Amino acid sequence: MSKTILLVFMTISLLFLKPTTAHSQGEIPIFRKQLAQAKTDIIRCSLQFSLAKTYYRTKGKKNLDSAAHFSRTVYQTLAKETQSSVALKSENLILLGQICIAQNKLSEGKSYFMQAISNYQKTGHADKEAESWLNLGLAIYNYDHLNQMNPEIRNYYEHALHIYQKRRHLQKEFELELKLTDLLFIEGKYEEADRKGLNLITSYRDKNIPGISELYYLMASISRYEGNYNKSLQYALEAIKFIKDESTDKNASAYYGELGLIYQELGNTEKSIEWYRKCLALREKMAISQVYIFRTAGFIAQQQILQGKPQEALNEIIAVEKRNPAKGNFEQAILYQIKGYCYEAMKNYTTAEKCYLKMIRLFEKETSDEIVSMAKYDIGKFYVGRKQYQKASGYLNGLIQKNYLISQKKELHFLQFKIDSAAGRYLAAMHQMNRYNALKDSIFSTVKSRQIEEIQIRYETEKKEQALSLLRKESLLRDQEVRNTRNLTIIGLVVLVCFIGFLYRNYRIIGHNNIEIQRKNKSLGELVKEKEWLIKEIHHRVKNNLQIVMGLLHRQSTYIENEKALDAIRNSEHRMQSISMIHQKLYNTDNLTVIRINEYVNDMTSYLRDCFGLHNRIQFIKDIAQVDLDISQAVPLGLILNEAITNAIKYAFKNNEEGNIHISFLPAGESLHQLIISDDGAGLPPGFDTSQVNSMGMNLMKGLSRQLGGTFSINSENGVRVTVIFKVDPAERYLPKIENYDLPLH
Repeated sequence: MSKTILLVFMTISLLFLKPTTAHSQGEIPIFRKQLAQAKTDIIRCSLQFSLAKTYYRTKGKKNLDSAAHFSRTVYQTLAKETQSSVALKSENLILLGQICIAQNKLSEGKSYFMQAISNYQKTGHADKEAESWLNLGLAIYNYDHLNQMNPEIRNYYEHALHIYQKRRHLQKEFELELKLTDLLFIEGKYEEADRKGLNLITSYRDKNIPGISELYYLMASISRYEGNYNKSLQYALEAIKFIKDESTDKNASAYYGELGLIYQELGNTEKSIEWYRKCLALREKMAISQVYIFRTAGFIAQQQILQGKPQEALNEIIAVEKRNPAKGNFEQAILYQIKGYCYEAMKNYTTAEKCYLKMIRLFEKETSDEIVSMAKYDIGKFYVGRKQYQKASGYLNGLIQKNYLISQKKELHFLQFKIDSAAGRYLAAMHQMNRYNALKDSIFSTVKSRQIEEIQIRYETEKKEQALSLLRKESLLRDQEVRNTRNLTIIGLVVLVCFIGFLYRNYRIIGHNNIEIQRKNKSLGELVKEKEWLIKEIHHRVKNNLQIVMGLLHRQSTYIENEKALDAIRNSEHRMQSISMIHQKLYNTDNLTVIRINEYVNDMTSYLRDCFGLHNRIQFIKDIAQVDLDISQAVPLGLILNEAITNAIKYAFKNNEEGNIHISFLPAGESLHQLIISDDGAGLPPGFDTSQVNSMGMNLMKGLSRQLGGTFSINSENGVRVTVIFKVDPAERYLPKIENYDLPLH
């Protein structure tokens, strides 16, 4: 039996088998940890079953032994539990059966399967029973690599099919029928498989059954083995019609590969390579065995050799090998086989022979008789080409009796004809030639050639019709898009016109409003200017009135001989001057409510220097922040400054001593400012207690400090130091809000 049949069966099995969901191997430590913490038998059994299943899905003898250990533990535990879960018990029996068969314990494995099937029959779980028969057949097939137990496998599949037919499960029926057809194909019963496949096409073609394309694919392979390339091509082309997206369709690569094989048999190398390349491109992206990748690359190499491009074929297979390094003997044997083809075509016969011999040794280590037979065919053909007929006979002897493609049997008869002729067995040689010609005629009859041409023409015509249909659909879509675009454009224009009309209406309204706003703004501006003029006039009159009062006090002081009374009048003059200066600054600036404190301090110190005739005897050292104070804070602060500076001038420096008066007004925290007036004079008398002093100046400074919401302190440290700390209100809150009247234009 050929390796291609094996690959077809493996493909069909992978497409339709739906095994129990396997756990990831990474979950094994988690299951073991949970198992150590489990408190009841049923939880332990469930975890042990999960471990057994996970180990079974992982390759290797050691993992298979671990799977058997956990599964047997579950089996023994549940056998003692009368109330145990029937479902878990049966599932574990199936798993234990699969493990035993994989361990070459065939009888024991089958007995576990039969126990599970018996449980499902008793409990009426027909679907589970059918699934068990199916899994038993698959387990036997994986165990029986030489396909000697196919009748037994067929029996298990038929049990499952009978149940699905009773339950009218159409999809499952189709899947089992397809697997049974595939078994006939594997056994080389091509005519019987072909009849069964035709019946399936008739029964299920119009029932929209998922997987119908796999049936066409199988029928293409069967017809190809029979040498009916016309039917094979038709079936393969039917199969690819079901491919919607080749990047996601798991069957696309198999269908493309089948078409490559068909065109190869037909001698159409260009078409063959085209489909093989499509197949290889998909398979290199799939999580698939390297066997499939290397075999497909080998077929491409054979066709390139037929085109006279052996060096190109060799380079390409080396590139494939670099992208997909061989992992085992089987894969390496395939690579040597392909390289042997290339070197033989390049007439490098020594290297070719070495490759073929390595291929034979590696195949014999890893594969069954069918793979070795294919390898023997290749090396036998090589030796016939070199006229080493005795060596060739040793490899080709007995191969004709095996199940091969018709085309391969034809070639075997021709090779045997050459061997018999060289050995002088002319009668046998004539017999081989007759068989060769008969098979050749059966394959390449005139009728078949015409049918193949018709199928190809029909396929190309259908492709063109599909392309035209697609173009018509695209044209209709474009027309619809144009209509939609036109309609949207019209709607957009209507909306745009309405919007422009709305904007124009708003513009007219806003223009009218702006004229009214400008009129009101002008009126308000005149009112604001008038208000500012009035406020300045008030400040000017207040300042003049204070100057009049100061003049009266000064004239009065000329008639007073009492020193204390005279001193009090002079102090009052200074206090009024400190207030007068504030009003003077207000009407001399554009800002009618705030005083720039550093400018005010400069003016006050200049005034006091002149009043007391200090000249340069006392120096004023100032450190004043540029802070704007509202008049409500500037007046009390000015009076405090006046009192403190006047006291320092009068009492700190007696007998016309020289000295310094320090004035600072700086930030002292968040929104707080600190006013300090200090001197380096005589200081306070010993035992001086400010709380016991009842002078007007001291009380005035304390009271004004409270009015500011601050604190007042005085101490003697290398002179006298007066400190007032208070919170400065933001000057912005007192600024006139002219912008409220000046409304913006729209």
